[in-house]
This record gives sequence, C-alpha cells and structure tokens, in this order.
Amino acid sequence: MTQAPDVPDAGVAIILPEFGQTLPELGDTVLTDPKGQTLPVARIWRGEGQQALLLAQGLTPGREVHVYFGGGRVRHVATWLPKTSLLLETRRFDGGPTAKMDSWQEFENAWKKAGEVDGAGFVPSINHGENPFGENENFLSHYSGWLKTDGKRVTLYTLSSDASFVLVGEHYEFGWPGKHGPRATAKDAQRKEIGTNTGLTRIDYYQAKFGDAPPAMVLGWNTGGMQTIPASAWAHPGAAQLERIEQIDGWPLPIPTVQLRSYIGWNGLWMYDAHCALDGGVPAGWSVSWEFDDGAKRAGETCDRVLFGNALTRVVAHLQRNQEQEAGVKRVDFKANVPQVTTAEPEAVSRYVSLLEGEDPAQLASGTLRGGFEFLDQFGSDQAVGKFAAAWLQKNSNQDDPLWIRGQLARLRTLAQTDPQQALKEVRKFDSATRKKFSKELGMEELDIMVFYLKDPASVALAQQLSFQNADNEVGRLAKIRVGDLYRLQGKAKEALAQYQSVQKTVVDDSEGRKFGAQDRGYSIAIADLISQGYRHEAEAKLTEWELDHPTAKFDSDFLLLRGRVLMEFGRWNEALQEIDSFRAMNPDSPYQIPADFYRARALYELGRKDEARRIWKEIATRYPKHDLAKKSAEWAAKP
Repeated sequence: MTQAPDVPDAGVAIILPEFGQTLPELGDTVLTDPKGQTLPVARIWRGEGQQALLLAQGLTPGREVHVYFGGGRVRHVATWLPKTSLLLETRRFDGGPTAKMDSWQEFENAWKKAGEVDGAGFVPSINHGENPFGENENFLSHYSGWLKTDGKRVTLYTLSSDASFVLVGEHYEFGWPGKHGPRATAKDAQRKEIGTNTGLTRIDYYQAKFGDAPPAMVLGWNTGGMQTIPASAWAHPGAAQLERIEQIDGWPLPIPTVQLRSYIGWNGLWMYDAHCALDGGVPAGWSVSWEFDDGAKRAGETCDRVLFGNALTRVVAHLQRNQEQEAGVKRVDFKANVPQVTTAEPEAVSRYVSLLEGEDPAQLASGTLRGGFEFLDQFGSDQAVGKFAAAWLQKNSNQDDPLWIRGQLARLRTLAQTDPQQALKEVRKFDSATRKKFSKELGMEELDIMVFYLKDPASVALAQQLSFQNADNEVGRLAKIRVGDLYRLQGKAKEALAQYQSVQKTVVDDSEGRKFGAQDRGYSIAIADLISQGYRHEAEAKLTEWELDHPTAKFDSDFLLLRGRVLMEFGRWNEALQEIDSFRAMNPDSPYQIPADFYRARALYELGRKDEARRIWKEIATRYPKHDLAKKSAEWAAKP
C-alpha cells in the first residue's frame, strides 16, 4: 500500500492488468499475505483486456500482499463489503431516433440491457465532459459513491447532457430526464433537498448521452452557492503499487501493448495505424502470433495493421514453445492521445494503403473489408481494391447496397488485368435480373474488356446494342466511341477517326470546330494538374468528359498520354502501356514524345521489363539533359 484510504471502509484499490485469463466475476482471484494466508478482498470489476479492480481491507503501509488471479476456477475466500467510492462505469446503448429516457424506469431498463461495457475506474468526482472509457455518443454512465455527510439536509442538483437521475441510499430522488443540453441557471437547474446520514451517504448518479453532441455529467450541491461536489467530499480508496507479475509455472507473460501511432479520417471512416508488441519483447525460445477481433491473424515479434473505427477491439498475443502455450488479451484504448494525419499528406496515405495491402482479405470480417475496400478504392491500386472487393462480396449479397455494384466492377477490372477471358465469362454469368438492374454498369464493363483487353470484333455489335438502349444518355455515346477505340487499337486509324467524327457531329459547336483546340488545352492542363495533386478519380472523370465533348482529341492532342498516366495511378499498367503506345504511333512528331517515352518506361518497369525501361530513361537523361524529366529519368534509371 502506498496511500491509505481517507475512509477505512473504502478499502485499498488494487488495480491489475487483465489478460483475458480471469473469470467474469473475478471468482478466481485470491488475496494472501506472504505466507499464503488468505485476506478479505472485494471483487469489484473486470474488463477483459483492460483491468481488474479489487478492494482490500485493512492493509497497512509497507505490508506486502500477493494476488493470485487466472486459472479458470472459482476460489472461495473471505470477502467483505466495502463502501465502493467513487466508481464510474460506462456502457454502450442504442441511442437511435426512437430511444427515450423520460423516466428512471426507462433508464434502469436500458442499463440492464446494455451488454457492451466501455470500461470502469475510480474517479475523483462526478464532473465529466466526456466518456473516459469510450466514444462520446450513445453511452450510459453510472457513478457509485459515498458522500461524507453530517446528517443534515443538503440540496443536490444535476447538470447533464442528456438525461440524468440521482439515487440516494439506493432510492430514486430526482432527475433531469429527456434529451437536452447541459445548460441551466441557478434558478431552473434540476435539484432536490435530501436528508443525509451521519458519516457517509450512498449516492448513485446515472446519465444517458444521445447522439454526438458533447456529453456532460455533473452532480453539485448548494453550500453557499451552487458548485460541483468537490473530490474531497467523496470517500476514496487507498492506493497500492504493483511490484511485479509472475506466471505461476515460471513461463513468460504475454503482455500485449498496442501503440496507436496515428489516426486518419476519411469519408466517415476512422482508421488507426496500430503497432502491436509484447511488453519486454519476445522471450528467447518462444514464438508469438497475433489474433484480432476482425479475424486477422499474424505471426512475428510485432504486428502493424490498420484498425477501423472505435468499436470494441481486442488483440490476443499467443506465446508458444513446443507444447507450452500462453495467451494475453489487450483491449485497444482508442481514447489515447493519438496524432492525427490527413489524406492531404501523401506519405500518410501511402502508409495506410501499404498496411491494408498487406492484409489477407479472406480472414477479415465484413466491417473491416468494407472499410478497406472504400479506402483502397479511393487511394490504392486496382489489385488491392479487387482483393478486398471480392472478399467483401463473399459476405455481402445485398444488391441494394451501393457498394455491391462498385465491388463487382472492381473485382472484374482486377481479373481483366491478368485473365480478360475469365473476366468476360464472369460478367456474363450474372442472371438476367441483375443484368437488367445494372445494365449500364455491366454493359460498359463488358464492352471495355472486349475492346481494351481482347480487341474483340464482336464488341461492335455490343456497342451498337448499348448505344440503342441508351440513346438518350452518355452511355450510348461512350459505346459508339468505344467502337472507334477498337479500330484505333487494331491499327485502323482511318476507320477510328471516322467513327470518332460520327459521334462528334452531335456536339454543338457554333465556331465550327475552331474552339476545340482551346478546349483540349484546357482539359489537358486540368487533368495534368489533378494527376499531380493525386486526384485520380477526378482526373478519370475529366477524361470521360473530354472524350464525350471531343472524341477526335485522341488523334490530335495528348489525351491518350494523359489517359495512360491516369491508368497508372490505378495500377492498370498493361492498359496504360497500350494507350501510350497508341499515342506514340499516332503522334510521331508530337512535342509530348519525351513524356510519352518517360511514362512508357514507367509502365514497362512495373510490368517487370526493367532493363528496357532503364534504357529509355538513360536515353532521356543523356540526350535531353535540360528537359524537365531528365533528372527524374536519371533517378529511375538508377533504381534496381
């Protein structure tokens, strides 16, 4: 013991780390003296992977005691009933639009039903503006404590957001029910004069928080003016110092630590860069593996991965040596002081993308898959997006979910890069109802596979069908443009140009085409700028807008070079190389030939043709030393 309790009946708090090895009610916990004689102990609270709270009776400074916990069987020991004070516990609850908290009975029922506990711990007073153990929305609080009183009557008041209820001596006295903010004046604050005991009076304070506005939990009294009841007015337990923890057989203890290195918010997702390790490192002769609530499993001394959201998350560290096994559980504390990064920081985005790409999607739960798919769809390669999409679709078949069709398209595009024939079979396997529901999306995906990957002459008939079915929208015009793309990729420049021109005739142009040059330059500058800023989806949309406005720009501008660069941003290297080669063939004297060679080499490098890529970069650096891309070319030429 390092500090005596201010009231003997409050006991001495012993706070233990919880490894997931104790029984739910701490029934396997024993307090003894150094000789093994059991001592009275009250088992207060257990949070798996968090902590266990005990209150010991009659400890004196300098006296050593031992606690045995874990083992999985109930041990009968002497217990006592302390005046537990001041303890706060918070729980999750459904604070949806139909939820009410207009009476003590409604709160009491909600508290009993709230099965997910955020946490618990001793606090100095009833005065909080946040949930110390979890998220600040849709939670319930219970403070239990003993107030130092002298038997006189005292006026208590509550300020809360939202509802609050005050019990004295375990009897409900008054409250501030309903949904509301914490603001009140001395005149209209909810209050009541109560009788007290000589010595100590038990107080229970309950609070409910709806939604995401800031919470508030305050219990005050009127003693010469309204004020929060100070910490000195409550009974508090003494404190004990934990000297060391040992495993009973002498094995090392797997005490997991989780360091949240940063968090990033994007489009409603909250993601954390988590570093998991064992306290003290991995002992010699033992191996460690990691297991997470979302299904992920890893092996190695440490583990780095992305954790989604602030929901209950536990990490289990498994130690093994031959047949000997031990495990430790750690609940992730998302309330820790974590540095924030943003999607405007390329290095931060790259870090999160890299961590997600290192996952095995087949192991992951639906929620992690959904979050990973959405983030990678915005920032990751098509290959990583496709893996997450395919795994998510295995667990989610609801076609009314907007993510469903996005997932299907991502899966098909990834497959097309390695096996376009199989991708074509997959897109044709959808039943008629699905094909009808997503006729535009699936129709254009099928056409793109046939044109850009297979160069299939049969794509002309499909394009004609799509243009007929979508005569009044952009899909119909894009289908006609794809016929021109097919001819272009087949080397039929004359037919391609004629097809583009036939579509372009529908474009209203009072200047008889003279303004297209200026438009092309505007599009080119805008798209190049979007690429440089990392806005690949916006650049892709701008490309589509450009080709709808002026499809013949593919012959007399840098459209195809820019399309190749955008495709690279998604990791579609084969298709990018194809478009850049098409640009070089149709524009042999273009001022963009050096950029075309540079980005062509980039695609070759990613496709494994590194020697060929280096030769191109060396030539650019040597022959055009003053070009803007000379320095970058030299750097890439030196890469292994």
